Amino acid sequence: MKKRYRKHAGNILTAVLLFSCVTACGGGKERGDALRESPKSGQETSGGEAGDVREQQTQIREEEETSAFQETAEKVDAVSGRPQMEVYLQDNRLDEWAGANALAQIGYDSLQINEQAYPELSWSVENYNRESGAKAAAWKEENLPWAVEAFHEGEFHGCEYERSVRLKRADEISLSFVTEVSEYTGGAHGSIFYESCTFDAVTGEKLALEDIVTDVSRLPGAVASALMEQSPEGLFEETPTEQVEALFDSEREYYYEPSWTLDYDGLTFYFGHYELGPYSAGCQEALITFTAYPDLFKEPYREPREAFAVAMSPYAGQY
Repeated sequence: MKKRYRKHAGNILTAVLLFSCVTACGGGKERGDALRESPKSGQETSGGEAGDVREQQTQIREEEETSAFQETAEKVDAVSGRPQMEVYLQDNRLDEWAGANALAQIGYDSLQINEQAYPELSWSVENYNRESGAKAAAWKEENLPWAVEAFHEGEFHGCEYERSVRLKRADEISLSFVTEVSEYTGGAHGSIFYESCTFDAVTGEKLALEDIVTDVSRLPGAVASALMEQSPEGLFEETPTEQVEALFDSEREYYYEPSWTLDYDGLTFYFGHYELGPYSAGCQEALITFTAYPDLFKEPYREPREAFAVAMSPYAGQY
């Protein structure tokens, strides 16, 4: 299995979140394309000495990352007195190849945090990792047979499934991230939808919107207003209040809660293809800030967190 490691740390800095929020699917897809143009997985041969060198380099990097992980676990935040949280993202590959032909390109991100500092949260994160891996494996089991058949019939167009995590908050309050799920099984284009998780940093319990806001019924209106203000000009002719209210209607058929994250300055909601319009409308994000709706958020969430930052180190590449 091929792995990529990406490091995210909660720093003792007076800074804001160092994170580029992608507001359209196109941008997110470019990110995914850039990160996941990978060589063959299971069938790739290393070739003698070159393979030995790569193995040695991998071992050295893993030892360095483990050492840095342990050092961070011992650091204490000056504001809260709790240990800093450090998060690693790992890209796991389940690709299937037939020679030089990719039958299925499948990947999912898993997370790891400093377990000694946040043991309950670490357990919850591991549960997420298992569920995410199981979803990727199930997708492969469902779609690989037809991909193999199409390949042998000379009508193969490839299939792809990626579960890409975007970390939005990691501090003594919570760990919050959104998973962008993109899939392609043929045709003119693929599709994107979102899943999200927000955990209490201490207890590891998954937080619901009711835990964070004082009145959930106010969210549809706030989200609709934010979409109108923050979306590209011309995307919505008028405030999409009815469309958003329908998505929040828990009594509708096939209801599922809209995806959201608890950021450093508010709540962000995510809408995939077809949720708020045709495919050409793309994906949308809407940020409801603490400052714009101070009475909507409960303590300790409603104060902007300027004492923390998520440091995004460069991706280490594939090894």
